[in-house]
Amino acid sequence: MKDRYRGRPERPTWRILLGSWLLEGVGWFALAESLGRAITEGLVILFLWVSGVPFALILLGWLLYHTAAWFLLYGGYAKLRSMREGASRLDRLYRYRDRVIEAVRRSRWIRVGVLYGSAARGQMNKRSDVDLMLVPERPRIGGVLFVWGLRLASVLRRMPLEVSLMDVERYVALRQRHPTVVLKDVLNSVPGSEQLASVGVLLTISGIDGSGKTTVAKEIVRTLQGQGVSATYFYGHRPFFRGGLRSLSPALAFKAIWRRIGNSPENLRSFPAAKFLLDLLTVVDYIGVQAHLARQLRPGSVVVVDRYAVDVIVYLRSFGPGHQTVEGLLTGISFPPDVALLFEIDPSRARERKREEPLEALTRAAQEYEKLAPVHRLTKIDANGPVNEVRSNVMRIVDAYLRGKTSPVKNDHPG
Repeated sequence: MKDRYRGRPERPTWRILLGSWLLEGVGWFALAESLGRAITEGLVILFLWVSGVPFALILLGWLLYHTAAWFLLYGGYAKLRSMREGASRLDRLYRYRDRVIEAVRRSRWIRVGVLYGSAARGQMNKRSDVDLMLVPERPRIGGVLFVWGLRLASVLRRMPLEVSLMDVERYVALRQRHPTVVLKDVLNSVPGSEQLASVGVLLTISGIDGSGKTTVAKEIVRTLQGQGVSATYFYGHRPFFRGGLRSLSPALAFKAIWRRIGNSPENLRSFPAAKFLLDLLTVVDYIGVQAHLARQLRPGSVVVVDRYAVDVIVYLRSFGPGHQTVEGLLTGISFPPDVALLFEIDPSRARERKREEPLEALTRAAQEYEKLAPVHRLTKIDANGPVNEVRSNVMRIVDAYLRGKTSPVKNDHPG
């Protein structure tokens, strides 16, 4: 039975984690680019003024620089030409878009291509651009240099840029808030059997408390082990450090101090700065979770994760509005799951199973999961039934994936 799912071995998973950290952690500074450009321009202006250059000449140079950038890099020439012609040539734009799409699909070096904005919605007009995100297939270090090179160019061109080499479709949906059309996705075309043999398979289970995540996750592990598959249960919302000594978690330490000074976690809604600090400390915790998960993911293994990034996001939103920066970091540093499941259950039924949370809190959490499901591409599972029924539904999805089919990403209950 151990040869039931076959594929070809590849590189160890620690390289994937290191690459994710370099790309999403160290290189994740797009939100600071505007501030960086403003500071850079300010320092240049200050240097010229201190050097004795007349302020009028500095202002003239600044205007000429930005005018040239607008004319050459930001469509100024095209806008002037369209004004001269009286109207934009939409047919040209459509033909250009179609040529780009065909080139992306035929390309051997593009890893992922995503179309978004008005071009994806089919609502192109005379103000439209062909909004396209491309990620080339490159070695890990080459990919890092590619991203940093693009971001350096974006600073020089004063153009904001967000690129992720790990999961572009999910990243664009989370960051751009636009409907997307995936033109090409090499990652999702890899059969599950090859993914299992090369780097291992990551199965995540999310849902509100009382939905049966832990019970079913352990049942899935036992079932896979019975089939001869190396399977491991992993709890995805643990403290940062763990081992023989007491666990240490910056986020839990902050909450303990917060309670000690006479506050409750619910009061964090009234203190945005404190809430943001808790969010950042939770990210620190989650980096440790991902580091531990990297040691579990190995060729030939299936790791079943009880709670994942989306659960951490919902947890943080229970204390107040979510921060796009924090949620983007949590998403970026996470290994993209091969099969991501969302256990849907009536909050009142979940409350009967597990009475740790009030019904109102469970209802709010269920609403947050519903919002995040399409962004994180979660496959919904009806968890209202018996455990054996839920386990059978999950195993059908897992078996279909491991037998060679691509990831069954959808947002409906399996029928």
